[in-house]
Amino acid sequence: MDRKRQVEAAFLEWINSFPFPNEVASVKDLNDGLRIWEILRDIDSAYFVGELPEGPSDTGEWSKRWQNLKHITKSLMFYIRDVCGQPLPEDPSLGDLKMIAYNADTAERLIKPGLERGDYFTSDTDYTLQLVKLVLVAAINSPKATGYIAKMPTLSFPTQAFLKESIEELQNTTNAASDSDIPSTPTPSSPPPPPQIDAELIFEERYGKVMADNERLAQENQDVRKNVRDLRDRLAHLQENNAVLQESLTAAEDALQLHASAEATNGVLSLKPLQLRIQDQEDIIAGQEATISEYQTSTEALQKTIERTHVSSAKLQKLQDEIDELKVERDGLAKKANTVDKYKQKLQASQDLEKDNELLRAEIDDIRQNARNTTDDQEQLDILRLKIKEYEGILPGVERDHHELQMMKRQLEIDNATLAERWEAANEQHIRDLETIEELQVEIHNAESGALPPFGAAGGLDTELAKPAEKDSELQVASLALLFSRFLNKSRKTRISELESEITQLTMDAQEADKKTPKTAETSSKFLLKTLATLELVKSAARKRSEGPKPGSTEHLEQLIANCADEIISGADALAKRTEELETQNAVIKDLQARLKLAEESVSVPNTADQLASLQELENLKRENRLVASAFHDMAGRLQMNGVGLQRRTEPPRSWMNKVRRQLEQPAMVRSR
Repeated sequence: MDRKRQVEAAFLEWINSFPFPNEVASVKDLNDGLRIWEILRDIDSAYFVGELPEGPSDTGEWSKRWQNLKHITKSLMFYIRDVCGQPLPEDPSLGDLKMIAYNADTAERLIKPGLERGDYFTSDTDYTLQLVKLVLVAAINSPKATGYIAKMPTLSFPTQAFLKESIEELQNTTNAASDSDIPSTPTPSSPPPPPQIDAELIFEERYGKVMADNERLAQENQDVRKNVRDLRDRLAHLQENNAVLQESLTAAEDALQLHASAEATNGVLSLKPLQLRIQDQEDIIAGQEATISEYQTSTEALQKTIERTHVSSAKLQKLQDEIDELKVERDGLAKKANTVDKYKQKLQASQDLEKDNELLRAEIDDIRQNARNTTDDQEQLDILRLKIKEYEGILPGVERDHHELQMMKRQLEIDNATLAERWEAANEQHIRDLETIEELQVEIHNAESGALPPFGAAGGLDTELAKPAEKDSELQVASLALLFSRFLNKSRKTRISELESEITQLTMDAQEADKKTPKTAETSSKFLLKTLATLELVKSAARKRSEGPKPGSTEHLEQLIANCADEIISGADALAKRTEELETQNAVIKDLQARLKLAEESVSVPNTADQLASLQELENLKRENRLVASAFHDMAGRLQMNGVGLQRRTEPPRSWMNKVRRQLEQPAMVRSR
């Protein structure tokens, strides 16, 4: 048994070690790829999923078997590279797979492109065994490698040896291929190549190699065809020369026969020239035969070259088929890439549209909000217009109220001036009362000490005591002091009562004004604050017409009321102080009256006639004092009447301003009465 048979038997024994019901009898049973796919699914069922492109019932044609083998080879190569992490070994090309699919029994030497060691395969069985070797590489590098390696000792020793030899051969091949890719002067710090290569790059590399082989074979085909054409032309020329020589030989033979017949008839002729001529003809014929043999040899070489050309044409056709398939795959990938680009563009366009839609939604929301705000503004504008109309109707009343407030202010200023004058008069009267009290205190002191104060400008106390009418003068002074003190006390009480009534009235008016003023001021403040934005032109015109504060202004009203309240409070404080002073004076007067009474009791009356004279004198003084008091009261009443303002109207007021003005005028009317 030769080595090839031993290798086939070893691989068949290893394949039959997998748990499948039907055993594989020969390598040709693997040409459809079904059993190889089952082995791959047993190696890694998670990676080799699905079914083959063509099922068991469709593998009668070689093209369908070829599709299955291509699918298996691609999946197996990707598995070795990506999952096993091993360098790609010398894999069978797609042309080899087509040869396996042909299931040819004849042994043809086909040199595999790209092999540097001179490896070759003699039939489709060699390609199938090469594919089985790749399956062996995937098995010993898969996640289940431990189980497969553990099964190998159960095989026969020759099988183990051949499997070990095949594994070492594949490893040496992959190492040599990987070493050939390394540059001649590698650097120690150069990073290792990436373990995974993009499938598209591999596809482009294979496509480039196939295109280069295709161009090389096309050039060789053209050269061979050109050589064939040249050889055919030369063969045709040689055949023509051969035909001419054959004709010449025939003519020479005919001439020889003629000479022979002539010699027979004519006798013995000279044979030497004829022999020489025949010898020359034979030499020519030998040369022509040698030339013909050379031509035949060349023709056989050309036939062999043509056969090789046919083989190259077949390989070229295979490469062309591969190129067509690669073009189809490239077109499919290009279409997929274009489809992906279109989808990306559509996705980007949809995203842009979504962004535009979001912007438009935001703009629509803003427009709706603006529309709602415009509607609200329009409603507020209508309300403001109505309010402006109302304010235009109210404005004349506000101006009238302002005018009335101005008049009230003037009246209050007049009343304030009157109160100030009266207060000054009261102060002067108080000063005079104090002086009178001091004089009376001095007189009382003198009376208690037994001496009378000087009366008139006639002299001192000693001269008066020395006079005969000393007692009469003392009685007159005492009576005058008593009457004056009574009159002063009465006038003070009257004045105090009047001031108390005025204070009470002013307090009541101030309290009522305080109760009404905040509410009215608050209402007016709200009203005027609302109309402040819409009455700027009216205010400016009113400001031009009036030099005083702004008409209808809450600040002016509050300032006026505050001024009135301050004046009332200051007047009330002054009256309170005046009342305290009057009470103090009354207390002093009572004390003085008590002391005068004690002084009168201590004075002795000499006789009844003098007492009667003194009483008569006192009566006269009382009468005169009443007359003086009446004149003084009349004069004071006239002075008070001259400082009182006239009443504006006798009918009851209707507006709030008129009511306040009437309430402020009532204290002045009471005081004037």
